Amino acid sequence: MATLSHLESEINSCLKEISAHTDPRHFAFRVSYEIREHEIALSGFVHFPQQEQALLSRLEKILQVGKKKIAVYSQIKILAKNKLRFGQCRVAFANMYAHPKKDSERVSQVLYGSFLLCYFSHGQYIFCADPTGYLGYVRKADILLQTREDYLRWLNGRRARVMSDIQTANGLIPMGSELVCDEKNRLILPDGGVCQSVNSSIKVHEPIRHPLIKPLLKSALAYLAVPYLWGGKTSAGIDCSAFVQVLFLIHGIALPRDSSQQVNVGYQTGMLGDFSDVLPGDLLFFMGRKGRIIHVGLSLGGEKFLHASVTGGVKESFIDEEETAGHPYRNYYVMARRILA
Repeated sequence: MATLSHLESEINSCLKEISAHTDPRHFAFRVSYEIREHEIALSGFVHFPQQEQALLSRLEKILQVGKKKIAVYSQIKILAKNKLRFGQCRVAFANMYAHPKKDSERVSQVLYGSFLLCYFSHGQYIFCADPTGYLGYVRKADILLQTREDYLRWLNGRRARVMSDIQTANGLIPMGSELVCDEKNRLILPDGGVCQSVNSSIKVHEPIRHPLIKPLLKSALAYLAVPYLWGGKTSAGIDCSAFVQVLFLIHGIALPRDSSQQVNVGYQTGMLGDFSDVLPGDLLFFMGRKGRIIHVGLSLGGEKFLHASVTGGVKESFIDEEETAGHPYRNYYVMARRILA
């Protein structure tokens, strides 16, 4: 019979291994366990079901004691299955903490007007993701809950980046803040009020009208039918992450080489399930059974994307289309990233 210390060592090693497959600053993986008489009880939360599946599969292999298996009982919560709420920072800056307590380490800050995807509450804190997907706990008092429509207006619509501090009657809007703005370049504040800004203090942009979207898609379509080649980067053969990397590079944007690196770049999108938060030019990411990011494609809008597939080379696909193993791409899809922000 395996000793308790041996089991603990094996389980800890397994948790560390699965957690290391993704960046925990962007992919939640906070799992604990309890060893009972005939089973291992898992609790905590992870971001996506693929992470739980990878963990259970790995544990099944190591928890074999002679001819008898130790059962695994999972109460792990999957954040991607939670009903999302949308929050907006209502103060000049809100501290983001590693844990939901006052003396916890501050891991980042959220600037005024930024939207947050809110996963769950814990006392006076909310566990959430900032616009880049960075995870942490923010005080409820610093967040104003908004609607899904408000979030999409901020994410996809006309937005102003604050280029220098703006002092208002209600407080500071710090440099780096991003707020929805109207056609007169007035900033729309979290409480619905407006702030007339000096044009030199803001830079207006509209992701849905980004000037690189059309030329990027034109370049991407030129790769149609190029064969797949693991490690390849040319029209003689190319893999999925190189396809994306080269596309952006020829339009002046440098991305890392592998999809597991690219998934940490840009603004996080594609978390709503219906792809209303995904624009053409966004990157779609897919996670395999081991809990790793294994594939990337370029959104053509909605549920359609272009990618370098192992079978068929560079081609257009739909999210509910079946891939090589006979499963819909949706089963592997986890999130999107917006580089053209």
